[in-house]
Amino acid sequence: MKNVIGLLLIGGMLLAMSCNSDRKAGPRRITLQSDSMMMIADSMPFYIGKNLYLVIMDYPAPKPALTLGQEIGFLEERAIPGYQHIDSLRRRGIPVFGGVMALKQGCAFIIQANDNLELQKFLKDNPLTETAQVTVIPLVSFGESLFRHQEKLQKLKESQTKQRE
Repeated sequence: MKNVIGLLLIGGMLLAMSCNSDRKAGPRRITLQSDSMMMIADSMPFYIGKNLYLVIMDYPAPKPALTLGQEIGFLEERAIPGYQHIDSLRRRGIPVFGGVMALKQGCAFIIQANDNLELQKFLKDNPLTETAQVTVIPLVSFGESLFRHQEKLQKLKESQTKQRE
């Protein structure tokens, strides 16, 4: 058990050193060298970027039933341009994963952004944002959780040394 934890910590430190060499400004492409390593259920390693956000756009159900013309209008004026906007982010090199459309009730996708302000900038031009209820959930990768654990251990060691003195 100690060997496994030791290997994970060493792997996390190596990943931390490789992540620190990345430039911090602007959108980043996902590359194997700059990303955190995660383990999925079958223990196969895969790489996932830092600063990922799950974006869920729920369209409110209209109170009156829509006519066929109104439904087509919603698709042509909001839904299709909204998905085109998400695809344009992908084409500009901004990492966007998924983009699942759940019929006309909403969609969900994962996007990588440096912070909340950059994420808002990506989403504000989307026609779906005006009519959808947008929920953003920050995702924490395995590498980020290792960094946080390492910081907690360092603070604990510092507090123990202060108590001994």
